[in-house]
Amino acid sequence: MQVRENLELSFVQEAEMVFTTLSSTGRKIFNRLENAFENVLVDEAAQASEIAVLQPLMLGCKRCAFHPCMSGPFPVMIQPFQHGLCFAF
Repeated sequence: MQVRENLELSFVQEAEMVFTTLSSTGRKIFNRLENAFENVLVDEAAQASEIAVLQPLMLGCKRCAFHPCMSGPFPVMIQPFQHGLCFAF
């Protein structure tokens, strides 16, 4: 099992872009990365829960974008929007 995890980690570390579900960002492999998510794009953001959106943001995210355009930021996300760290398009 350790060999598989190390192989996955090496692929993710070399990748320029990683596509994953929000819930998958809680996997151990992402916690082992340095600056795992510099930029996060949340697709179908209007259907995502606040807790699910926070998972990738807690892994070193510097910028976040939500797509498709939602009616407004989640209550917990208002401060990042005010500081220009998150935006919807």
